[in-house]
Amino acid sequence: MKTFVAVLLALAALPVLAKDQLHLYNWNNYIAPETVKRFEELCKCAVVQTYYSDNEELLAKLAAGAKGYDVLVPTGNAVQALVRGKQLKALDRAQLANLKNVDLQYLDTKFDPGNAHSVPYAMSTTILGYNDEKMKELGLPTDTWAVIFDPKHLAKVKGRVTVLDSPNELFAAALKYLGYSANDTDEKHWKEAADVIKKAKPYWAAFNASSYIKELTVGNIWLVHGYSNDIFQANLDAQAAGRKFRILQGMPKEGA
Repeated sequence: MKTFVAVLLALAALPVLAKDQLHLYNWNNYIAPETVKRFEELCKCAVVQTYYSDNEELLAKLAAGAKGYDVLVPTGNAVQALVRGKQLKALDRAQLANLKNVDLQYLDTKFDPGNAHSVPYAMSTTILGYNDEKMKELGLPTDTWAVIFDPKHLAKVKGRVTVLDSPNELFAAALKYLGYSANDTDEKHWKEAADVIKKAKPYWAAFNASSYIKELTVGNIWLVHGYSNDIFQANLDAQAAGRKFRILQGMPKEGA
């Protein structure tokens, strides 16, 4: 699961920007165009969006000195690194009246006590996404991590599978497949997970956290390890394009 949070970059890290622009660094396909349009009309400014595909990319870019962003939408586990790097501006909660509308379980988290630097934006689960037509045709299960890790299953979909380009997400899935916690700290278990990944890797088409929505939509890829909101979007896009197949979500029985 990933929890997305909106944060403000430290002003010291920013050049002087035009007053009529808000620079947003975000994941692709996360804000509808009509939402951006309403915001621009309400705030009398233009939203300039730049996209990234994983936290590691965001952190590396900022560490390398990238500037010019006003708001970031990283996942929760990246916030601590940004705070330690003094790359975030502390929030003025007096200006955030709508925090009262957020479920308390998503506030005051371990990665940002008191929501000093971030506010919750969205949450999704990391699960399986698949082309229902192809998976039925091949007789493959869609409720287990085995379908992306076990060579006996992968042999049927070789070159048609992608996994997230994220060490955290991929190792978490491998650990769950082995029956361990996604937060396991036993080095022996991590080595087992690494072996599982190495054996499955030759069957995967790519490590992909950015364009797999499109690949699912057009039918180039039949099975993914991905985020539930992306899989949902891929299905909407497939239907809008008049595809005969649907892109469905599979919740692994080992846990997600």
